[in-house]
This record gives sequence, C-alpha cells and structure tokens, in this order.
Amino acid sequence: MKIFKNNSNSNNLELRNSYGLAAFTKMDYVKSSYTAGESIGKLPGMLDEIIDILEVSTKFWQQNKAELNEIGYYTSPMPWFYVEYYLNTLYLIALCYLLQREDLLPRLLEVILANAEDGLEPDSTIEDFFYYRFKDRPDPDYVQMNDHVVLISDAIREKDKAEKLAILNAYLKDWYHEMVGMSDLEYQSHLDPEQNGYCGYWAFEAAAIAYLDDLDDTELRQSPYYPKDMVDWAREQKRKREGKGQAD
Repeated sequence: MKIFKNNSNSNNLELRNSYGLAAFTKMDYVKSSYTAGESIGKLPGMLDEIIDILEVSTKFWQQNKAELNEIGYYTSPMPWFYVEYYLNTLYLIALCYLLQREDLLPRLLEVILANAEDGLEPDSTIEDFFYYRFKDRPDPDYVQMNDHVVLISDAIREKDKAEKLAILNAYLKDWYHEMVGMSDLEYQSHLDPEQNGYCGYWAFEAAAIAYLDDLDDTELRQSPYYPKDMVDWAREQKRKREGKGQAD
C-alpha cells in the first residue's frame, strides 16, 4: 500500500496511474481479514480508503486519458463491466450495506458512473442493488455478465420471502463456479501451495440481500460461502441503532 501511495505523488504518469490498483489490494485485505476472523468492527473504516483511492484514481484517469492512451493504458481504474472487476463491484456495494456504510454509496455510484465507457450504464443487477438506497434510478434492462447474475436481480425484486430465499439458495449453490469462476484471478486460488491471491470466498452480495430484506437465513447459513458472522454483526448494529433511537 505504501508503494501505491508513493506512486500517487509521482511525476511519472504511468506510476500515478497505478495508484488505482491500491483500491483492490485494500479490497483483498478486507476479505482476507474477514476470512482470518479479525474483528468485523475494524472493517468499515477500510471502505473509506477504498472509495478515496477510487475517486482520486478515477479523476486522474479522466484528466489524463489521452496521454495514458498514448502510452498503452486504455482501461479506467474501475472497469466494472469487465469480469475481473464485476464481482468486486457487487462486493463493494454489498459491503457498504453490511458494514453500515451506506453513507459511502452515493460516492461509490459516482465512481461507477465515471468509469463507464462509451456511454455504458451500470447493468440491472448493479442498479437493483443500489435501488435499496436510491429509488429513482432507471432500470437499464440488461445484464452485463452471465445468466447466474440474473438471480441477484430476481432475488432483490421478488416480494415473497420464501421465493426470495429459494432464489438465493440456488444462487449460492453454484456461486463458486458461476461467479468466482468468471475470472481466473481468484478461481481455485486456494489450491496454490502458497495460496497467492487467496483471500477467502464470500458471497457478500447474497448476505446483503438477506440482511436488507430481513430474511430468515437459517438455510443460507449452510453454504460455506455465506458470511453469516458479518450478517450477525450487521443485524446487531441495526438493533443497537434502533434501540438508541427509541431511547432518544
């Protein structure tokens, strides 16, 4: 992280552009910290740093895009429309909900919009996730990735809680192969003898839906990819917040 931070102040265009990578390095640290069983209370503050880095690197990209293109850099800091970044984008949105940092969602949405290329708007799944917070966002009516991603939108839009749970169970059942398997960056990283790149496999997006819609997630907890401890933490924070509100 220190190297990336030093790069952000460099006079070298190429080095400064690499600063955006620090956001996903920090994202990996959030996941690995949760996997290691560290205190969940330490994680919310890390989201601030991720969003800060994405904002700075996105602004730099916009201001220097022509020059960066000339030296072979054609990709924005957060190209959510690529498979390597799409799941991390869902993770970030989900973690803002789970870690009680909904205050960061407006900034995250602006980063996503600013990283779009050729007028491409966020797809229905991303927009559906934001709908919990922003009710006036349009439905682009398209899905950027595979059919399995559609289950997230289906679960969010479903009104019946039993049906919603059934959809989430189906999503989790094939989540590792269909979602993590979209990219070689994480898929089977646990098989590496030194576990390079392995940060844990967590379907934060499924957990966020269960939390936001107050579902009985007993069955979901049977999945090894369901971050039940984080859901418990989120619910506890919500109870404390509501209890304090009633006391006031």
